[in-house]
Amino acid sequence: MRNVPLPISAGAGDAYRGSLGGEGDSGSNTFMNNLAAAGLGCVAALGLWKGTKERWVPTLLGMLVIVVTVKYWSKANDDGDWILGWFIWMVGGAVFTAGFYSLKRYDRCIAESRPFFSKAWKQTPKPSGLLQSTQKPPQSSQKKEEQEEPEFELDVTTAYDSMQSGWERWTIFPNQNRLINDRCGGGPPRHEEIYEYAVRHTSVFVRLIEKSEEGFDGHEYEVFGGSVVQAQLEKTYAKRQKTWKDDDMLKDYTPEIASAKLQKQIAWHEIYGAIRYFILSKDSAGRFESRFFKDELERFTKAYATFDKRVEELGAVYNSRWDRYDAPEGATPEVKEDLRQKLSVFNFGFYNRHEFCQKDAILGVLKDALGEKQ
Repeated sequence: MRNVPLPISAGAGDAYRGSLGGEGDSGSNTFMNNLAAAGLGCVAALGLWKGTKERWVPTLLGMLVIVVTVKYWSKANDDGDWILGWFIWMVGGAVFTAGFYSLKRYDRCIAESRPFFSKAWKQTPKPSGLLQSTQKPPQSSQKKEEQEEPEFELDVTTAYDSMQSGWERWTIFPNQNRLINDRCGGGPPRHEEIYEYAVRHTSVFVRLIEKSEEGFDGHEYEVFGGSVVQAQLEKTYAKRQKTWKDDDMLKDYTPEIASAKLQKQIAWHEIYGAIRYFILSKDSAGRFESRFFKDELERFTKAYATFDKRVEELGAVYNSRWDRYDAPEGATPEVKEDLRQKLSVFNFGFYNRHEFCQKDAILGVLKDALGEKQ
């Protein structure tokens, strides 16, 4: 006797196809559509945030990768081919991730003026406050008997900058009384400032003689030869007007305000923080006795310990973005203000905020100086 297949009703067939992830799986499709929309929004926000034409093309490509991946992943699921679906998902994710990190590497190439496929890639400095003394080989035009200019480097990169692939370094040239600050927030632009410095007793005075930034538009100078480049300030402000439009922050970046701030930097002024002690510790004449560095080390050690104890008593929370301590979440404005007053750095023996913010670097410099002097 021959077996006759039983008929399947239309409703049962739909339920059967739905169980295989086909057209009946509307919840999955809705979830993937929402996920794709969120991904497109994030990528679009990234492109608009950076605001440079060099990023628009990779932003559009990133959107295209998301759309294609979700489309064919969903189609494979509708056809019941889960293996193909997950393969498409992994390939799309790999392409998007590779593009993201390639763009990040491209930013660093621009910032450090390096070729994209350079083998000797420069590692981002870590916020350890370690000191480095480097000497460059003499140029071919120099005579062998000429003494090479020594240079000393101090790394003051913060933990937050390090997480963003950024850095901040000071380099001093004692024979020229020159001081260079090189910093970057993780991508273009890269900032460089050149100072002239002079030592008086245990104080260090500086004046800005050159200030520039290097980005997608090349080098742009706001200060050159000890003078403000007013035309560059106006050009920079015009760019910000196009990017920020009616943002209230524009009023703080007018050419007049920027020029006034730079004029203060061009005039001789005292400098504080780790770089002050670093310059004094590299004094070629050895004019500073170990007693000075020892007294300062004791002052800072006591100040940091007292501050940490007070933070624990008040239950303050560390804010890594701004390198400060805030009141616990949900605190009233009165409590926040009271905590701010009690944790003022001047209450703990610090002369200024630079001394408070560069704890690791300052302690590292002072300990290194005492090791050399003793």
